[in-house]
Amino acid sequence: MKKLLILSLFIVVAMTGNAQNPFEGKWEGMQTNMQGYYPNKIEFELSSNKEFLMKDPVSKTDNKGTYTVSGNSISCKYFETIGGTSYVHYFVGTYDATSKKMVCTYGNYPANNWLGKWVVSLKPVAQTSVSSIPSVNTQPVESKDADYFLSVVTTIFKTGSDNKEFPSPIQVQVYSGNLTYFNNHGFRMSDYKNELPKYSTIPLVIAQKDGYNSYNAIENSLANYKQYGLRFFLVYDANVSLDAWKIESIALKLEFKDAAGNPHPTMGNKLITFYGSNLWMDGFDKIITFFKTDKYFNSLPVQQTGKWSDVNNLKW
Repeated sequence: MKKLLILSLFIVVAMTGNAQNPFEGKWEGMQTNMQGYYPNKIEFELSSNKEFLMKDPVSKTDNKGTYTVSGNSISCKYFETIGGTSYVHYFVGTYDATSKKMVCTYGNYPANNWLGKWVVSLKPVAQTSVSSIPSVNTQPVESKDADYFLSVVTTIFKTGSDNKEFPSPIQVQVYSGNLTYFNNHGFRMSDYKNELPKYSTIPLVIAQKDGYNSYNAIENSLANYKQYGLRFFLVYDANVSLDAWKIESIALKLEFKDAAGNPHPTMGNKLITFYGSNLWMDGFDKIITFFKTDKYFNSLPVQQTGKWSDVNNLKW
């Protein structure tokens, strides 16, 4: 009887240890922002040793991390390495055994900066090609995004406890994520010297660069921004090195219109607030600040430098 009991316990333990991890395998599906817009295909793998592996289809960068499972819930911390810089991302999800789908929320920081959602299903083991994407209640990408262009850019500076003094100039440039800073495209404001008073919120319209027609520029189309994202470059040339400027937040208001001036149905007026834009600028090591969005117009980590040489070496 004692031997039978021991044998039974051994079988139970063995069955428990070999229980299949419902999250293990290759997943595919749809990624959207938190509002369900801008769907894009996503694929990743969850290995048997609790590793997360994903390659971004646009930037071609590798994303690697580890995940933990509790019942039908999963949480993961992973890193995206671009150039020599690594960015931390997180996602949490729940698996529904009935629909055989996993719904996840992902972002830069746990619980307070979620950027979007994934709805994914396991790829069949025998499948060698990408199958049809699981249906999800999202807004499809507009078929005429290539006919709409960024026509008006407004920068909104919210100044904190230390003003930007006159005559310290600032320079702003906004352009597509597939271009470098030294380009003749996009929108630019140079040598803005007026004071930005402390505890004020000041909108500044950024003009198109001289000789640049936004309505016939492929790189300025909404379709292009949805593929490469947007870059925003801010330079603060302090009149005196000790003249610091405290910024509480920076936002961009983007207006996409067609050649006739008609606004895009859903992107006619898009506001982007850059997370991490609560910062200082000065005349030493915080002269230049770089901002960028992903292809869903979500803000990415802010970078600052005091060296112009870093502009050429910027890794995104």
